Amino acid sequence: MIRQRLWPRVWKRFTLHLDPVLLAALGLLMLTGLTVLYSASDGDWGRVLKQSANMLVAFGILWLVANLPLHFLLRTAVPVYALGMALLVGVALFGEISHGARRWLNVGVATIQPSELMKIAVPLMMAWYFEKHEATLTLKNYFVAALLLLLPVLLIARQPDLGTALLISASGFYVLFLAGLSWRVMGVLLAIALGSAPVLWSMLHDYQRQRILMLFDPAQDALGKGYHTIQGTIAVGSGGVLGKGYLNGTQTHLDFLPERTTDFIFAVYSEEFGLLGNLILLGMYLFVIARGFIITAEASTYFTRLMAGSITLTFFTYAFVNMGMVIGILPVVGVPLPLVSYGGTSMVTLLLGFGMLSRRFLMNKQTGLALLAAAILAACGTAPVRQPEVRSSPAPVADSQPVPAAPTQAARGGYLEGDGPGQEIPANLDATLDAVPKAEPLHRYANRQYAALGKTYTPLAAPGNYKERGIASWYGRKFHGQRTSSGEVYDMYAMTAAHPTLPIPSYARVTHPASGKSVVVRVNDRGPFLHGRIMDLSYVAAHKLGIVGNGSGEVEVESIVTDAAVTAPLADTEPLKIEPLPPESVAKVAVPAAGAPSEAGKVYLQLGAFKSQQGAESFLARMSAEFDGSGRRVGLYRKDELVRVQIGPYATQDEARAYAEKLQKRLGFKPLVSVR
Repeated sequence: MIRQRLWPRVWKRFTLHLDPVLLAALGLLMLTGLTVLYSASDGDWGRVLKQSANMLVAFGILWLVANLPLHFLLRTAVPVYALGMALLVGVALFGEISHGARRWLNVGVATIQPSELMKIAVPLMMAWYFEKHEATLTLKNYFVAALLLLLPVLLIARQPDLGTALLISASGFYVLFLAGLSWRVMGVLLAIALGSAPVLWSMLHDYQRQRILMLFDPAQDALGKGYHTIQGTIAVGSGGVLGKGYLNGTQTHLDFLPERTTDFIFAVYSEEFGLLGNLILLGMYLFVIARGFIITAEASTYFTRLMAGSITLTFFTYAFVNMGMVIGILPVVGVPLPLVSYGGTSMVTLLLGFGMLSRRFLMNKQTGLALLAAAILAACGTAPVRQPEVRSSPAPVADSQPVPAAPTQAARGGYLEGDGPGQEIPANLDATLDAVPKAEPLHRYANRQYAALGKTYTPLAAPGNYKERGIASWYGRKFHGQRTSSGEVYDMYAMTAAHPTLPIPSYARVTHPASGKSVVVRVNDRGPFLHGRIMDLSYVAAHKLGIVGNGSGEVEVESIVTDAAVTAPLADTEPLKIEPLPPESVAKVAVPAAGAPSEAGKVYLQLGAFKSQQGAESFLARMSAEFDGSGRRVGLYRKDELVRVQIGPYATQDEARAYAEKLQKRLGFKPLVSVR
C-alpha cells in the first residue's frame, strides 16, 4: 500500500520539470539510433551498449539541467563562456594534434574538446547579454553580441574545425535573429560576406577547398576525396521506396560505406528503410523541431525565448547539414546526425540543450497542445519570430523562491489547481492603494500583434475609450515572483492585471457591478485567452473587488487615459492662478493636515496634473498616504481643464524649492513651484 502511494509521488517529482511530449520524441529518435547502429556496426552489441551508456549519461545531464533554476543558468552564462574561451586559447597554445588538426586539450584527468562546450556557451552568453540590455537594445548591442560570437568561431576555425565553427556560427546567428536584428542589417551582412568570398576562399585549407569542389563533381576523385559523397548517394538511392530491409544493406555490410556508424549513418538507414523510412524519420525530427518552436513561442522571459529558439534551430541545422552532406547537396564537414549517430560528445551536448528546452518554466501547457499543429507547419521552413508573451497567466521562471503550500479551496476562495493566495496573506489587503496612472513609454515588444490558441490579437496603440464587460479571474501564488509579458516580476499583492489587447503598460478601472466596488489596476501582462474571460487580476485586486471566493466574476473594464503633463512640469517662473474646486469636491477628496493655514496667497508644490478626475483622485490617494503626518495639506485643484494635485502651503518660493529638491529623491520626480 505504501509503495503504491510512494511511487506516483516519486515519479511526479522526477518528471516535475520535464516535458513528456518532447522526451517521448527524443526517446524515439534515440531508439532509432540504437536500432540502426546495431546494423551499421555489423551486430556489435558492445558498441550498442556503449552508446546506450552514453544516452543514459546524457539523459542524466538533461534531467539535472531541467531542474536547475533559471537564475542559476543566468549566473553561469558568463563563467561558462569565459571558461570555454580560456580552453580554446589553451588548445591554440598547448593542444594535441591529431589527423592534422589541433582540437584537443589534455587537462590531466582527461582529454577534452572545448569547441563542444562552446556550442552551448555561445548562445547562452549571447542570450544573457540580450536579456541584460533588452529594454535599451541598439545597433551597438548587436555589434557586441556579434563579437561574442566571432571570437570563439575564429579560434575554432583556426584549429581547423570548419564543421563545428559553422554550427556555432549558426547558433549565434539564430540568437541575433530572434533578438530582432533587422532584415536590412542582415542583407548588408550577406552582401559583405559575398563580396569577401574570394578572401575567405584563400583562407581555407587545401582539404577544405577540395571538399567544396567535390560537391560539384565528386567523380573527378572517385576513390579519394569524392569517395564519401559517391558511396553515400549510392546507398541512399539503392534503398528505393521501401528499402532493402533491416540488416540487408549491401553498401553497409560489404564495407563500401565509410564512417557508417557516425557521419554517414543516415545512408545506412536510407538503404535499409527506403523513402518511406526516411519520411518517418523526417517526421520525427520535424515533431521535435515543432515542439521546440512551441516552447520558444511560449517562453516566459526574453532569455529563455532566445535560448529555446537557438537550441531548436541548431538542432534543425544539425539534421539538415548531415542529411544534405550524405545525399551530396552539401560538402562533407563531419556533422553527426543528431541523436542517431554513434558518439557521446554530441549526445551530451544536444541533451544538455534539450534540458534547458524541456523545463516547465518555458512552457504553458494550456496553450502548448493547441499550438502544436501550427508549429509543425512552421517547422517546415519558417523560423520563430520574437513576439510578446501569449499566456493566460505568467509562466514560472525561477524555482528558487519558496512558495507556501496551497490552502484548501473552501477556505481561501476559488482558483486553479496548484494556485492560490498562499498561507501568509498580509493583514491589510483592504488598505492596498490603487495603481496610480501616469504617462509611461510603451513596452518595445509586448505591444506587437500575436496569436494564441488559433486567434490573432492586435494590441491597441493607445488606451483610447476602451470599455468592456465580461468575466475576470485572478492568479496567485503559483505565479508570484515570476515574469510577466512586460518582463516585470509578478506581485500578487500589487494592483496589476493581464489583458489581451490593452497597451502594456496602461491603466484601467475595473468595477464589479454586483458589489459596486471599483479598483484601478496597471496592465503589465497578456491574457487571458480561455473561457471567454476578458481580464486576469492580481490576487489583491480580486480581493478588493470581492471575487476571490468564486475564482471569477463579472466586471466592467474601462481604460484610463493618462496625461503626459505629469512627467513634464512647467518652469518654476511660470505664475499659476489656482482655482479651487467647488467646496463639495474638495471636501470629498482632499486630505487636510491638522492645523493647516489658509491657502490664500500661499505657495504650493504641484505633484501632478491630469485630464481625468479619476486619475487625479487615484494619484491623490497615493500622495495623501505618502505625506500623511507631514503637516502639509494635499488637495485637488482645477485649472485649464486639468485636475492638479498640490501640496502646501509654504511660506516662500525658496522654501518650496528646497522642499522640492528633497522630494525629487523621495518621489522620483521634481514637483514644480506654483504661486497662487
